[in-house]
Amino acid sequence: MNEDKLTPLQSIDGKLISNVTGKPLDEEVFSTIDATDEHKKAIRSILNHLENRKNIPLEIVIQEIKHQYSLDEIPEMKMEDSIWWQFTKDEKMGQQQQGFRVDVVNGKRVKIPHISFSSDLDHLDALINKIVKKVSNLK
Repeated sequence: MNEDKLTPLQSIDGKLISNVTGKPLDEEVFSTIDATDEHKKAIRSILNHLENRKNIPLEIVIQEIKHQYSLDEIPEMKMEDSIWWQFTKDEKMGQQQQGFRVDVVNGKRVKIPHISFSSDLDHLDALINKIVKKVSNLK
């Protein structure tokens, strides 16, 4: 028997690669033999969560664990789709996303960006006047 066939293919950086394409795998199988203390801590946390949620439907508990460990992909609101953006996109104002909160919008969980902005006060006054004018023209 050829020993090479028993060893998974590995790239230069040690990641497993596909024996068909030669490209690195997207996600490797977790080895329980090499579990670190941090891995074990996470596993204990999950087991504790399961123990405390015995009477809750499994689908809900799975979603809770995915959320707790940031395994679920939560779409983020796009600033470009907001009313704020529509009224301020052409203004000379510094805007920066500082973080987000997760909330439910139209029955779905979304990340809502927290935006900070800066500008001179007289420019902000002029901006508010422009917005008031735009809104009054919408009627």
